Amino acid sequence: MPGFFVAGFREFGVIPRMRLRHHIKDHNKPEFTAALDKLGIRYRTKAIGGADQVVAWDCFDLSVYDDDPKWPLLRDLAAEHSVRIWHSPVFTNEDITSAPWLLASASADAGYPQPEDGFGYESESFDLSHCCRRCGIGKVQTSAIRLRGEPKSKAAHFFAPQWLHQIVFIRPQVRDVFKAEDVSGVRYLAPLSHRTGRALETALQILPTTSAGAGLVGSVQEQVACSPTDEEMSRIKIPSSAWVTAADSYCQRIKYHVPNRRRLVHYSRSTFDGAPDILHTAEWFGSGCAAAQFVVVSNKVARLVLDHKWKGLELEPIHLV
Repeated sequence: MPGFFVAGFREFGVIPRMRLRHHIKDHNKPEFTAALDKLGIRYRTKAIGGADQVVAWDCFDLSVYDDDPKWPLLRDLAAEHSVRIWHSPVFTNEDITSAPWLLASASADAGYPQPEDGFGYESESFDLSHCCRRCGIGKVQTSAIRLRGEPKSKAAHFFAPQWLHQIVFIRPQVRDVFKAEDVSGVRYLAPLSHRTGRALETALQILPTTSAGAGLVGSVQEQVACSPTDEEMSRIKIPSSAWVTAADSYCQRIKYHVPNRRRLVHYSRSTFDGAPDILHTAEWFGSGCAAAQFVVVSNKVARLVLDHKWKGLELEPIHLV
């Protein structure tokens, strides 16, 4: 297990039974994909075009675990071709059922929020009056998310729209179980068909009704300050899109790098005292111009997900200190 993961737990005397997954994902790297073809290693591909792109992105991705014999070869090959790799822990059921609180995010795809052009979905579904255009902190959802249609996956029970990975959609049967088990702190909102404006029938968004108090242990999670002196923010090219302009000011607020990238997230033990079963983090997470509050769920919710063998939800234990 890489040292930066182990160190984050040894500091508090805990080593989970997790595996480490390496997600190799990039675009327009023909030499790398040719090498994969030669080695007989399978990967997924997708061409993505955009209004501001001269050529389409030939995207590819594959995942490999740290105990896979192919990992050292793929790691070196990716380094040779400057291909990006994201590292994330994969937890055992025992890790999940022993955690009092967990971060929750949907992994199945619900499609792009609508309207896509010019990120029009932002003003369609969110109040942006207190949103910083440079870092993304401060937007508040006020209306249902609009989608092209029903989520297509027949196996998944949880979904997230592209660009809005903090949003969690569920199947109606998940809602029914949550209600029967008195899962607290959430209301349910149906996404809308962008074409007709009617509520979709096979998906519901879970909307936390409250946020936790601030309690993230910042020494473990990397901070990004919305300031021209911050290294990450200063690297953003302006204009990077129609959304950000050189005239936009810096809000000076703080966000944190998305969990799962480097170290696992740690919170003060008192943060969730008296909290409902589902809630938002007080802190914002993201990079560049994107930021979001994450969904936190209780051990009760996590056990329901495992007991019913629902698919499409990633659960990351929060370590309380």
